[in-house]
Amino acid sequence: MFEQLTALLIGLLVAAAVWWWNGAPNASRFSPKSGDPRERESGREESHGPTIDEIPLILDLTAAMLGAGLSLTESLRALAVSVRSCQDLSRVSRSLELGMSWDDAWATAPDDFAPLESALAFSRLAGASSSSLLVDSAQAFRRQAHRHFEKKAAELGVKIIVPLGLCALPAFLLLGVGPLVLSLLPQ
Repeated sequence: MFEQLTALLIGLLVAAAVWWWNGAPNASRFSPKSGDPRERESGREESHGPTIDEIPLILDLTAAMLGAGLSLTESLRALAVSVRSCQDLSRVSRSLELGMSWDDAWATAPDDFAPLESALAFSRLAGASSSSLLVDSAQAFRRQAHRHFEKKAAELGVKIIVPLGLCALPAFLLLGVGPLVLSLLPQ
């Protein structure tokens, strides 16, 4: 019992941290924006999928909530309420509660949630612990993102050689070699 309460407390603290990180609800966030007049009238905000930085955090949050004893649908609903980029998960949660098949329920979610869906689907089919599988998926996603950013940084190093050479070589010739050649010329 004590472990479950501790896990629930940790899950709530992590959810509060994400809520604070994404910005607490304020008037400007729910104000109508320019765009579709129907959205302005209804006051709805267009939801966007999670960014590459948010996916491991979403996986960790889901693992914490499932580890704390929340059901899958409650966890998805809490994510939809707490994290702005996860608003589409409320449809998945409602669909699962209404008894839709797993594939049909997740068909309503954007492709950005594929890592979450695949980890949960595997644990559902294999009977493995969802929490540990989600934590492992988050770590794997972080490693993959780290490798991706390392590759982009290496590509940048190669791409910057040409502009750097075009700027540095003429400057070196004018300021370094030019005066030396002028000093060697007879007067």
